[in-house]
Amino acid sequence: MVRQEQNRIQAISRLSTTIPQLFNEAQKPNAVLMRLSVSLRKVQETCVLKSPIVEGQPQDIDQDGEAAFNKEYIRNLNKILPIRRKEPHADNIVRYVATFLQYTQKQDNDGQEDDSEDETQDDVQETISSRFARILMVHILKGLNAKSLNVRLRCCQIIALSVSCLGEIDEDLYQLLKTALYERIKDKEGPVRVQAVTALSRLQSADDEPDANDGLTIIQKLIWILRHDPSAEVRRVVIVNLELNSQTLPYIIERARDVDSLNRRIVFQRRLSNIPDFRMISSEDRLKVIKWGLSDRDSSVKLVVGKMIADFWIKHADHNLLEFLERMDVMEGAENGVSEKMLTTLLELRMPSMNLTFDDQFWDNLSPESAFLARVLTNFLHSKKMEDELDKVLPEVTRHAFYIQHYNNLWQQASKETEGEYEFIVGQLLGLATRLDYADEVGRRKMYSILREIILVPDLPDEHLAALVDLLSMTATDECDFTRIIVEVIGDIQEQADIDEEETQNNIKRLKLSEEAMMKTEYTEEADPRMLQIMLAKLKCLSICKFMLERCQESLQDNSSIYGLLNQLVIPAVQNKEIVLREEGLHCLGLVCHLDKTLAMHNIPLFVHCIQNGNDELKKKALKILFDMIMKYGYNMISEKMENPPELFEYCLDHDSPEIQAIACEGLAKLILSRSYKHEETLKLLVILYFFPTSIDNNKVQQCLSYFFPAYCHSSTENQQCMSNIGVAALVELTETFVDLKEGEHMVEPTVIAEMLTHWTDPRQLSVHRRSDDEVDIAVQGKMAIEILLKLTQCPSDEDVLRKTMCHAFLRLYLDDIDQKTITRLLALAEVIEKERPIIESLYRTHFNKAIRRIQTLHRPTVDELSQEHINEETTIQSSSSSSLSPRPPQSIESITSRRTKNSKHMDDDSADDMGFDSDSSSS
Repeated sequence: MVRQEQNRIQAISRLSTTIPQLFNEAQKPNAVLMRLSVSLRKVQETCVLKSPIVEGQPQDIDQDGEAAFNKEYIRNLNKILPIRRKEPHADNIVRYVATFLQYTQKQDNDGQEDDSEDETQDDVQETISSRFARILMVHILKGLNAKSLNVRLRCCQIIALSVSCLGEIDEDLYQLLKTALYERIKDKEGPVRVQAVTALSRLQSADDEPDANDGLTIIQKLIWILRHDPSAEVRRVVIVNLELNSQTLPYIIERARDVDSLNRRIVFQRRLSNIPDFRMISSEDRLKVIKWGLSDRDSSVKLVVGKMIADFWIKHADHNLLEFLERMDVMEGAENGVSEKMLTTLLELRMPSMNLTFDDQFWDNLSPESAFLARVLTNFLHSKKMEDELDKVLPEVTRHAFYIQHYNNLWQQASKETEGEYEFIVGQLLGLATRLDYADEVGRRKMYSILREIILVPDLPDEHLAALVDLLSMTATDECDFTRIIVEVIGDIQEQADIDEEETQNNIKRLKLSEEAMMKTEYTEEADPRMLQIMLAKLKCLSICKFMLERCQESLQDNSSIYGLLNQLVIPAVQNKEIVLREEGLHCLGLVCHLDKTLAMHNIPLFVHCIQNGNDELKKKALKILFDMIMKYGYNMISEKMENPPELFEYCLDHDSPEIQAIACEGLAKLILSRSYKHEETLKLLVILYFFPTSIDNNKVQQCLSYFFPAYCHSSTENQQCMSNIGVAALVELTETFVDLKEGEHMVEPTVIAEMLTHWTDPRQLSVHRRSDDEVDIAVQGKMAIEILLKLTQCPSDEDVLRKTMCHAFLRLYLDDIDQKTITRLLALAEVIEKERPIIESLYRTHFNKAIRRIQTLHRPTVDELSQEHINEETTIQSSSSSSLSPRPPQSIESITSRRTKNSKHMDDDSADDMGFDSDSSSS
């Protein structure tokens, strides 16, 4: 006992040496932290324990020795707290603290023996580890409110690494710890929030008590951070550490659309790949997740999503491909192409390990999943040019025609429960038939006869009609033969419906059907079933005609069969009173106009009339047709048949329908970029529409114009000159709109608009993007500067927003290479502003004066100006010699008439001020 007491005294006296040595060792990159923790534990036991630890007995602790050890430990720990983050030596010390806490806690737990399984918290014996952890945490918590960023960061970092090693701590200390972390997750510095969120996530599974301040639990706070924290790194920590359950899964899925690509990749790679069963995610969310991932702009994210599907999710179906497709609800995802993209990705990654053979039993017992697999596989093999494998998969043309006929018959006889499945199977078989070789005449004739049979079936969906028309074009010998076949098909449909045009015209006034009734093919009390049948047959004929015309390329002179359709089907439909028939007829007429220039010129007034007087759907179709005609035949030729094209475009841009606005924007952007159309007033309208409050939420308009303006302005000097001509006027109008905003309306700040306009017209940007043979007008913004200063001379002093916007725009202009005439004009206008309407706001006044002084340094006086300056100087000398010494009148630093040498000196003084020195010290 005496010897142990001597050792304890010696250990305490050497603490100032032993603990710093261990901390120094822990800083080394190759330090073994566990070995150093063992050594530190021995020092702690020697200093703190008066006698060896006995199991089941309280520890005999020397409080003085414990206080000395803790004091020295904390003193050494304090040295690394102010060190900036990502410093390796300090990071090693933080890990050393966590490792020691874990080891010393384990030692005490191994040395304790539970007397009973029902032992309560009060019965737990206090150990040197628990006492040390409490003292350390109390000290660290003080640093969470420090002013120093580094101290707060290091304290949060220590807590984050040590919180799972603390063992049993007092309830009061635990509440203090939670409260402190609640404050730090709202810290203004992102790195501090990262560590605080990491520490708080360690407590989420053991604590569901709501916070008294906001009523949120730890998990709810983490979800809020996940959705709203501006730091991508903070959100990443929550993504990795948040528990995965039914409450948190939707919010983790939401991060698949995170702005940070690394966060998106982690969502797929570390969270969604490791879920027990992908059916935990609803079918709708699964399709969205796969669509987002496979369409991601980052290739690494797409690669991770493919591995998630091919390596993890397919395991949930025991690597059974058909079972996997059934669980993924491919029928639901086939409508928007998500299922096909998913299966194609799976085939790309797993094709070598798959042994897919389609025998007779497979074709005789098709399910929606197997039919979908067959079609996607054939498309995949065709795209990869794997002809040998494709020949093994594809059936003969004749046999495939019988398959189509068989499943079509099952579809027509199916009940309502299975009707959708057989419809889907027939659609997949029709799509697969486009990959067959129709060189076999017997197979081609058999396929043709079955297609003619199927296309006469009532109520075929448009997808099937398009596929049938495609296949009919493949079975035809040439385009004229294809047109003749379609004419015969349309005639058969009309004959089948027994359409009598005269009877239809007599009874059409009694038929008032809504679009919904016609599209759903449901009988109503008001609708005559006979008239409804005729209407649907006409609609089907127009759809077939539309699909045919989309595949035709020969002119009308070379394909006279189209004339019959034009006169007997298309034109009567355009003149029909029913909206749906009129829209389809107009669509067909627009396609026919692509085949004949004379017909197109003749019908331009009709399209314009539909744009001005039709309903919204008719306007959209007519507007698309008009832009197509302009792109095909040229603006000059089309405009001859229009009274006032810019006025028509303005009408469309000002339309209440967001879709019509979007179509007009997209069409005009294409025309302007292709240099087919040039009109400054239209360009100004596009600028105003881009920033206008009502179009902020029109995503199509925003996306189109966000690409258009930089591409347009940075492609040629001529385009920049057009933008500079209308830029200031558009900025003034938008500023006035901003001032008059109503409650609830939102708009971009005018200063932001000014920055964008000056960026688009910046000639330096053009010099980066221009072609080698395109000269750059480096002084293009000089005219804008004159317009801005003119506006400032006319703008009343009480219009603060407009004056502020004009000053902001003026300061962003590039004026270093403008001509002397423009410089003289700018200086004269600046002097008028200084005298008559001076800028009051101090910040903008300072910047404005600096800009004017910069322009003064560019000014090169003419001979007349130098002569006048010499006369003024002589007059000043004479007046000063004849008068007594008197104080000089104060001279404004903004004076435009000051001498050039003085201007240069003023400029040097300003530069010195900006650097933090005065002019005297700078010159000396």
